[in-house]
Amino acid sequence: MSREMRKNDFDIAIIGGGPAGSTAAIHISRAGLKVCLFEKKTFPREVLCGEFLSAEVIESLKKLNLYNKFLLLNPNRINSFRFINEDSSELETKFQFEAYSMKRSVLDNFLLNEAKKSGAKIFQPAEVKEIEKQGASFRLNILNGQGCNEEISSDFVIAAYGKQNILDKKLDRGFTNERSHLNGIKFHIDKKYLSLFPEDEIQIYASQGIYCGVNSVSESEVTLCFLEDRNNYSDSARSHLVSLMDRNDKFADIFNKDFLYVINEIQVYGTGNIFFGRKELVEDGIFMIGDAAGVIAPLAGDGIGMAMETAELLAGILISGSQNKLKPKILERQYVSDWKGHFKKRLFSAGIVQKLILTNNLRKAGIGLVNIFPTILPKIVQLTRG
Repeated sequence: MSREMRKNDFDIAIIGGGPAGSTAAIHISRAGLKVCLFEKKTFPREVLCGEFLSAEVIESLKKLNLYNKFLLLNPNRINSFRFINEDSSELETKFQFEAYSMKRSVLDNFLLNEAKKSGAKIFQPAEVKEIEKQGASFRLNILNGQGCNEEISSDFVIAAYGKQNILDKKLDRGFTNERSHLNGIKFHIDKKYLSLFPEDEIQIYASQGIYCGVNSVSESEVTLCFLEDRNNYSDSARSHLVSLMDRNDKFADIFNKDFLYVINEIQVYGTGNIFFGRKELVEDGIFMIGDAAGVIAPLAGDGIGMAMETAELLAGILISGSQNKLKPKILERQYVSDWKGHFKKRLFSAGIVQKLILTNNLRKAGIGLVNIFPTILPKIVQLTRG
């Protein structure tokens, strides 16, 4: 196929069309800046995610004036959280905030369409293959869905591409050489394979080196999303799900007898080597948002919320910077400072809780302590919130 080069100029280029990228595009486009967004997959598409929409997501939607439109998508309301250990001990708390669950394919498609309506130029499917700094601007080399190259220039670049991207290695981001041995896996399960499951509750089931969240995401499906420590496992993701059923009786109880006959047919969505440590927030002048800036432990159920909040935070800084003609270095310092103030404590708290949950003795001790002092659990939940 012939290759062609075309030149387009934008104020801001965004890489990634998930909640972070689309939210940033909506805010910035509405402010009158010229925005382009690159998404390498065709929507709707599924990605690894527990698909829990926290209070932070709802607040972000309200700020975008999209809350009422969101409700028309018929999201599933979640009112409580239950944690079930392999020894059948449980913890339960009611949420003191508004929360929902929804398939990512639905949410992402909704937000990206709103970005289009806001005036952002969407390139999809299109993959950013290279970013080069040229004076005060950036040049992006794009491979589009027709196999043609396009060259885009922009004043600023926002990376909103999720947990992992080939650009991380090209930017020589330090964490790309780290090995976390932590894998995330998601399944969508037809409800006909489940016994009675509470529609308004998110449940977490745990055993050594693994925990799995279960919540209803539509009238016909639930999401099973688990994090596993690969130091303790070497088999397939489906076999780990069966292993958790063997070790956690209450987890096994949510499935009916037909489930094991179809488990090998279920689509697997996964990401390996998930890094929960520190990431640089600005790399070679490129602003990182969402999971590209920092991954919160899935147990917190706040990944989408943080993605949308970081997008809103950076959008405000870039809009103000454009209006006041501030230098990029000033904007970079402001973003790093504000991001740490908003998210550093939340990430740290969620990381500590995750370590406790993945370790048998610590998990059992924690459950015992919370059962003695039940007011601790709502406070732990609050520590991982915005």
